[in-house]
Order: sequence, then structure tokens, then C-alpha cells
Amino acid sequence: MRLIMFIGFGFIAVLLNTPVWAAELTPQIYHCPTDININQAGDADRCVLSTRPADTSQRFDNAKQTLRITLDNPLNQPTSIVLSIRPFYLAGIEVYTYRAGQTRLAGAGGALHQGRNLHQTLGGHEFIVNALPGANDYLIQLDAPGFAQIAFAARLMQSPVGLADHKLGISLHLGMLLTLAGLALIGWLLRRDAITLRLFLITIAIVVQVGLGSGAIPLMLPTPALVETAMMLFISLVAIRVALWGWLYQGLIAPHLPSRWYRYSCYFSYAAAGITAGLYFVDALVVARFLTLFLILFIPILHTVGAIKARSINPVFKAGLVSTLLIYDALQVVALYLVIMHSATTELPILITRVLDIAIPLLAMAVVLLRNWATDQELAAAAQALARQEAQLQSERESQQEKSMLLDMLTHEIKNPLTTIGIAASSLEAQWPTLTEPVHKRFVNIQRAVNTIDQVIERCDLSTKIDGQVIEVKRTTVSPFKLIETLAQSNESHVNRLALTGSAATTVQTDASLLQMVLSNLLDNAFRYAPEHAEIHANISQDDEQNAVIITITNPLTPGTSPNPERLFTRYYRHHHSKHIGGSGLGLSLCHRVMSLLGGTIRATVDDGRIAFEVCLRQ
Repeated sequence: MRLIMFIGFGFIAVLLNTPVWAAELTPQIYHCPTDININQAGDADRCVLSTRPADTSQRFDNAKQTLRITLDNPLNQPTSIVLSIRPFYLAGIEVYTYRAGQTRLAGAGGALHQGRNLHQTLGGHEFIVNALPGANDYLIQLDAPGFAQIAFAARLMQSPVGLADHKLGISLHLGMLLTLAGLALIGWLLRRDAITLRLFLITIAIVVQVGLGSGAIPLMLPTPALVETAMMLFISLVAIRVALWGWLYQGLIAPHLPSRWYRYSCYFSYAAAGITAGLYFVDALVVARFLTLFLILFIPILHTVGAIKARSINPVFKAGLVSTLLIYDALQVVALYLVIMHSATTELPILITRVLDIAIPLLAMAVVLLRNWATDQELAAAAQALARQEAQLQSERESQQEKSMLLDMLTHEIKNPLTTIGIAASSLEAQWPTLTEPVHKRFVNIQRAVNTIDQVIERCDLSTKIDGQVIEVKRTTVSPFKLIETLAQSNESHVNRLALTGSAATTVQTDASLLQMVLSNLLDNAFRYAPEHAEIHANISQDDEQNAVIITITNPLTPGTSPNPERLFTRYYRHHHSKHIGGSGLGLSLCHRVMSLLGGTIRATVDDGRIAFEVCLRQ
């Protein structure tokens, strides 16, 4: 709470702080025409413009700008005046006294001036000039872009510095930014993800840029070469920090907007920011500043449109995201308008840039906190859904166990009597004194019924085991040709109806008993549903492209009995014309599930009065 209060009061202090000295000297500032020649006697008398010349304000290079400053010395004797010129990052500054139409150099400085230690101070440059009683004129020549905002302040040499000194404002400004950077660091340490890291990086970039631009960092550097590098980094950071800000918002928007135009537009902005930073270092200032202006306008608009178009996003988070972007857009537009259109010597653009420096991380932190809240809400909802699913799965497991226990009990209670019935029927048939054809058929029907019920029980048992995932696949080398051959020979009544083609040498690694169950079911169906005495075709082939063994079983269909291929593998599905034929409707469904268990596939095709089942077993 104390930290939040510190940030709040510090922010108010920066807003209320005016970057002028608490001194009685108020400079009167006039702009000079662009064709001014200060070395020509009396030419500076033309410096009477109240605003910057139009052709100067539109320039993006570091052109010479000349201003005339009038200061009133209230004393009745000559004295010294401390003239402050801000901001710190002005490349070159020359101060001249102007008396009786003649100029005289009073001092030279600037961020890139070799004599930097003589005049540089936190936030700007200070020059000591002599002043006679009454009005005194001074000419200031600057190396700065046409849109640069310049502030002046003056005080008598012997006057104390008031509490409203601009240095206090810069110190508070940097202190607030460092506090925000500390909060961003704590956020990243507590929640280590890409978004909090990007938030920390953008805050650090703003701190470094303000530290460089205010002179706080350059004043600690020992050589002019390092200062020059620091100032190049300062102007490069204008483009870099906008790109970092866009990188943060891309991380917030991209998961909800997978459009390629948005992703490629972001990549384009990063590339443009990198090129812009490089142009500053090679002194291509005009192109670099033009690209910087483009990025300042393009990147916020890009992410505002992206946030509006984002889908599958928490409504509260989206509202906060769009709101912060619109606020940022408005602040940028106001800042650009004041910088480009306003007078070069007003304090308002400097104030709005300070507001932007604080507002950018604050808005970003607000939207990241909102994102964290939305993410926590989604995680809580997901945890609840997971708990419900877990409870449902537990209920299904318990139901499956009860079903398995019931089936085991029924299997035991039914199979034992079935076995007794089968043995008794066989024994009775063997002891029957005169076995006529009708009596023999009855014994055969009894045995067939016993076998059918036994198969149904076994299939139900196998289905239950598959549902319970208790079946272990035991892979061995299997020859499908020999397996089908063995199955055909076990059924003497149909062995002559099977046409088997392929090679016995074709083998596959799979579970022999499970594959036998699938092939047995397919052959049984083929013999059962094909017209009487119709030939059944079985073929084994090798598919080198899929690295698989293909088993195809084909049989003709009785007219009017074509099944629906899409429903063939549905449990309990039976064609209405086949109701009179025995069967449970479980076989093909079970085959499909067993093939999935083996890592293979099974499909059926119905064409021209024939049905073909294709079993694919990948090696």
C-alpha cells in the first residue's frame, strides 16, 4: 500500500511540477529567420518571430536553429546570470551575447560537445552569461531537428535554486520509473512467463531512455566517445521501445487472433524498428526519424485493430485491452500534435512526454494484471471441469467394474449349463438307437445354439475387457495366410467355398489371438450372409507405400440385403433383412475396436452386389 501511495503522489508531483526555476527572471523568446547571419552586424534584429519558422519545423535533420533571448537584470549593477537550456540531448549549443548589433561567443556546449563537462547538468545545459542592468539580448544557436522542443530558464547567479527546480522533476520522474521497473521485476519473478518478461523489458527500456535523455547516465560516463554512443542509443530507443511495446501487446492478442496478416504485420514492425535503430547509428537521421514517426503511428493502430478483431477472449479482458490501447493512441496523437504543431519553446510537449513515459508501463501493467485475472478465471473453470470429468470417469470406472463383475458372474452361471447341455446332447446323440435325419438336425441345432450363445458371451467378455483397458497386446510374427487357412479348415462345411490368394511368406508383427478373432468373425459373416454355395474370396497382399499388410475378404450379397457401410461397425447394427439369420450385432463393432487396439484399420465397401472388408496392419 505504501508503494502504491508513493507512486500516486510521485505521479501527481510530476504533473504539478513545472520545469522552470524559482527565480524572478523570465526570458522573452523570439525565433530568427532561417537565413539569419549572426556575424553580420545588426542582422539579429530580425529575430522577432513568435513561433518557429514553418520551413524549420518540417525538417527531420539536425539543422541550425537560432533564437534570441531577452533577459532583464533587475539589479543596478552588472551581474552574472545562469541560463539553462533544455533538454539534455540537444546535440550542439552556442550562446552569444548580442549588444549594439554585435555578437560575442559566451559559451558552447551540447550533448555531443567536447567541452561537455563545462556546461552539462542533469536535464540540460547551463551557461553563465554576463548581464548589464536592464534588458540583455542573447543569441542561441542549436543543432536540433525542426520539431525539437526547447525550454529556457534563468536565474541570477547569487539566487538560490527553488524547490521547483526542473532537476527535482527529473529525479521524481526517474524514481517513479525505477519503482515501476521494480514492480515489473517482482511480477516476473512471481509469474515467470513471456508476458511479464516483456512488460519488464519495456519498462527497463523506458528507464534507460529517460536516463540517457535526461543526462543522468551520460554524466557518469568518462569520455566523449561513450557519451556520443549513449546519445545514439537514446534516439535509437525511441523506435526500439515502441517495438517492445508492440511485442508485449502481440503476446496478449496473438493467442486470440491467429490471422496471418496480424502476425506478419508484427514481424514487419520489428524489422522496421531494427532498421530504424541501425539508421540512427549510421547518422541517416532524416530517414530514421521518418521511420520512427511511422512506427509511432502504425504499431498502436495495428494492435488496436487486432484487439478489436480478437475472438475467443474473455470479454472483460478484451474491454480492458481495447481501452488501454485507445488511451495510448490518444496520448500519442496529442503528443505528436504538440511536438509538431506547437511552439518550439512551450513546456507542454515536455510534460506530455513525461506523462507518456509513466502511462505506458502503467497501462501495460493494468492490462497484464487483467490478463492474469482472466487466465486465473479460465484455469479455475478448467479445474472445475477437470474435477467434474474426473468424477464422471470415476463413476464410469465403477460402473465398468460392476458391469465386469456382472458379466463374469453371468458367464460362469451360463457357460457351465451350456457346457452341460452340449455334453449331454453329444452323449444323447451317441446313445440314440435309431438316429434319423430329423433327429440329427435337432441335435445339430442344439449344438449350434450352444456355440452361438458361447460366442456371444465371449464377445461380450472381450468387449468389456477392451472397455476396461485390461487387454495386453502380445505381438508375435503372424502369417495371415496360414491363419485364414487354419480357420477355413476348422469349418469343414464351408472349406470348399473359400478362394484364398496371396503368400504364406507374408508376415506381420501383431497379436495372433486378436487377429484370429477378427478374421474368424469376418469369415463367419461372409459364409453366413452370402448366397448359399457362393464363393468367398480372401486375399493377402503387401503394400510397400504404407509398409503394411492388407487382408481383403470379399463375398457376394443376397439381393436386397446391402448394408449401410457407415453403420456396419456400430454396435448392435443389423440389416432388417438379416433378422432371420443368427447374430448379436456385436461382431463387426468388436472387430473395429480390436483393430484400433492393434494399431490397424478396418473398412468396408459395398459395390455391385458385393461387400469387401479390408484389414490393414502396418508393420
